[in-house]
Amino acid sequence: MLAVEELLSYGNTGIGTFDGLDGEMIMLDGVVYQAKADGSVNLADLEGTTPFACVTPFEADLTLDNLSNISNIEELKSLLTAEITQKYQNPNLIYAAIITGNFAQVHLRRINPISL
Repeated sequence: MLAVEELLSYGNTGIGTFDGLDGEMIMLDGVVYQAKADGSVNLADLEGTTPFACVTPFEADLTLDNLSNISNIEELKSLLTAEITQKYQNPNLIYAAIITGNFAQVHLRRINPISL
């Protein structure tokens, strides 16, 4: 287990979970959020622990502007794959992306915590 506060020393953006699978972890710009099974999203307790997280010290090296013509996730995936393939020649690696905008809906995966 790793303290959430310590996790911040490894990156500023990423995903993971919390001890006992108590919600989904979302790290964005160095702020850690916890999406709980009841649908609430709150700032995470930095003294809490995580058994798994994948974070990166995110710095954008590719920026795409004005994506207002993208109407669904499949179009976005296609565009990102094409841009990544063109710039890096290998779409089979793991890339991080931050997408800023106004969304009618955001779907988060969330599960009930387990008791150990």
